[in-house]
Amino acid sequence: MNSNYEHIASSLLMVRPAKFGFNSETFASNSFQHQESIENSSELALSEFDKVVEQLKAKGIDVMVSHSEDPLAPDCIFPNNCFSTHAQNKLIVYPMMAPNRQRERKGNMMVDLKNNFEVDEMVDLTSYEADNLFLEGTGSIVFDHLQKIAYAVRSPRTNETVLNKLCEKLNYTLFIYLCGCRSSTYLSYQRSVEFGFRLCRFF
Repeated sequence: MNSNYEHIASSLLMVRPAKFGFNSETFASNSFQHQESIENSSELALSEFDKVVEQLKAKGIDVMVSHSEDPLAPDCIFPNNCFSTHAQNKLIVYPMMAPNRQRERKGNMMVDLKNNFEVDEMVDLTSYEADNLFLEGTGSIVFDHLQKIAYAVRSPRTNETVLNKLCEKLNYTLFIYLCGCRSSTYLSYQRSVEFGFRLCRFF
């Protein structure tokens, strides 16, 4: 395989939550999250999830759906925060800030991942949770796999100590910076989204 493509996934794992909705444990550090009263919001979200899976499969994309059975883990639909997969069948498992996100690892997601995909090496960073140090996957990090650079913004869920350990394991260079979004919420979490859409300004 061309080395330029070895980091492109050949399959998708998607997690269908038992219940989807506002997460009171994460909203304080995520300026994209707002509490709104929408009738049947969980049912609507699950219906959209099923339609996305159907459309991806219709395009010939290999999709495996893991079903969460935990109604107290509404954010399990975002598994990219809990783990990331890398070339040479490497799996990184991340330390999560919110207790109801940490509990996602006890559900079906990790079991389904290990049972259905080849994992030759696992880098488990979850022990940092005991020291209140967090790093939430590609919600915290933008990976440039070709140049071997990890971009990140300091925030309560993006700790530089853990980032340095990750980059050491991956042999990547870390580029960490300060960033403010248009809402002036300095400690907003989803900086990778803002970075990707060029909604950041550098200080």
